[in-house]
Amino acid sequence: MKIKTIECSQCHNINPSDSEFCQNCGEKINKRGKVKKKKNGRTAVIVLAILLGLMVAGAGVASYFVYNEITDLKYENNKKDNIIRSSESRINELKKEITDKTEQASKMERALRSVVFVGADEEGNPAEHYHSWDCRQFYTGNGYYAFNPGYAEYLGINPCPSCQK
Repeated sequence: MKIKTIECSQCHNINPSDSEFCQNCGEKINKRGKVKKKKNGRTAVIVLAILLGLMVAGAGVASYFVYNEITDLKYENNKKDNIIRSSESRINELKKEITDKTEQASKMERALRSVVFVGADEEGNPAEHYHSWDCRQFYTGNGYYAFNPGYAEYLGINPCPSCQK
């Protein structure tokens, strides 16, 4: 008498037909047929193709948003670069203007150094001392005269003891 057997679909071990589990690997035995059918490989390929398609589509959508973000950032950077260039240009203009004004101020100060100032009394007569423009003792309440130092001395006006040392 021949003993009925069944093959394990996992490890292909031959087991008695009344076995529920494979004696070799412990896999549940398929009782419908001699050999449990292997799954069709097409299903796995289809699933992988669908997953790959979804990944490609997701990558496309993500790259679209990344590209737009990069474009926006480049645009903002260009705007900021233009502002910086414009500001640098304005700064250079202002530096030149400061240099020009400093030169003018220096010329005016030299000119003021070559002039002396004499305060006037209530009747318009010159005071007895002449001063530089920045002397603290110089009073202009009733007006003042401006002379070169030689002319002031010619008129008999003496130098201020504080500012004309």
